[in-house]
Amino acid sequence: MENVSTKVYQNDGNLTVISHVKKEGARILDIGCGVGDNARLLVAKGHVIDGITLSPQERDLALEHCRNVYIHNLELGLPMEVLSEKYDYIICSHILEHIAFPTNLLLDMHKIAIANLAEVIVALPNLMYYKTRIKILFGNFDYTDSGIMDYTHLRWYTMKSSTALFESFNFNIKVSFVEGLAPFNRIFSLMSKKAPNFVKKFLFSMAPTLFGSELILVLNCKVIE
Repeated sequence: MENVSTKVYQNDGNLTVISHVKKEGARILDIGCGVGDNARLLVAKGHVIDGITLSPQERDLALEHCRNVYIHNLELGLPMEVLSEKYDYIICSHILEHIAFPTNLLLDMHKIAIANLAEVIVALPNLMYYKTRIKILFGNFDYTDSGIMDYTHLRWYTMKSSTALFESFNFNIKVSFVEGLAPFNRIFSLMSKKAPNFVKKFLFSMAPTLFGSELILVLNCKVIE
């Protein structure tokens, strides 16, 4: 079984995260950049990306899209090279769940964010997703190759716990919501093209954190006095 330093993360990019990059020609730090899937989409929009990964293989692939890619253990915080750089956004998409002790990382993220008035865009798997709740209810806590129960995850978050964590490090929660598909989405889509969105809005309004598999938070900083 691969460990976190050898596992290669590759996907289509996180469009929800990317949609919160509003500034044109932004300078972005992508913490846990994988093979550069987010960077590929962001560079196409005219942004400049620096990435961080623990995997040499991911670094080699991500360099196709990133200005710089640093191999670094995030348990130690951020690499010195990025602490003196100027960034408009920090992306932290599906990385905090891999960090056992995030204190150093969050302190360094705050330093960069407050020095540059940067926004931090975070994506986390939602432990309170209804499918995961049902499995745990029946005594199943089985690891998988990917998803919420990825075997390389060291921490699990809910909207409540993640909000408390960021606020404890003097971040303001500017935006927070869950993202995902409503139950029986395919069935409703056969009934009407508008039905899935209607059902999703209704269910998410009734139980906001129950039906979304992903937590999205956009943060900015408050000054530490």
